[in-house]
Amino acid sequence: MLGWFQTNWRALTVSIVVSLVLGMPIHVYMHYFGDTISADHERWSQMGSAMSGIYGPILSILTFVVLVFQFGLQRMTLRREYQQSYLQRSRDDINFYLTQLTNILSKTTSAGLTVGQLLKSKFACTSQVELYGVEIKELAQSIDLEFPELQATLAAIYSIYRGLASKESEQHTLEFISAQQKSMAMFSYATCVCLEHFLFISSGRRLPYPYQFSPILNPHIINGQ
Repeated sequence: MLGWFQTNWRALTVSIVVSLVLGMPIHVYMHYFGDTISADHERWSQMGSAMSGIYGPILSILTFVVLVFQFGLQRMTLRREYQQSYLQRSRDDINFYLTQLTNILSKTTSAGLTVGQLLKSKFACTSQVELYGVEIKELAQSIDLEFPELQATLAAIYSIYRGLASKESEQHTLEFISAQQKSMAMFSYATCVCLEHFLFISSGRRLPYPYQFSPILNPHIINGQ
């Protein structure tokens, strides 16, 4: 019983308030003019005029309140549907771009290594000095010329990260964490760090999105957490 009241206390409160508002005029009328049923037609007419004058504005206000409530409920429903649609699109897009990224990383470069192997061997920087080096910048430009789709795919993934990281709702946060975990599960944390380093350098160090894996680019990251 207590659980029912905890769940439905809002509806119960509204019902009590509406009952009091609708019942009060009758109570006041009966208090001043008596509670006996009259056989006088004139008194019935007077009571009808009084009740219509009282209940007309009350019912108008209640109707307005109901319309406002329905509008708010409709907005809430539409917003929830939009959020669900957005999260589903983000989930589908992440899956698509991660699949595209898998294909790109498996391609062979002019150095005889796959793109993934080259990134892991050259972009596992441990300091900003390495990350801002001339040699690694030239290598990033070379990879970008040979595989321009790599930077575009990474930028698309990070735009989705940014949207999910907005913390608009708990579901956004959960989807964001899920997307991160999915990336690490598919490519390993070390590869995700190297990909961020490549994206940071190849984009001219101007990427407006928050980095998620590299402790160099995001000091709040410790041991991949």
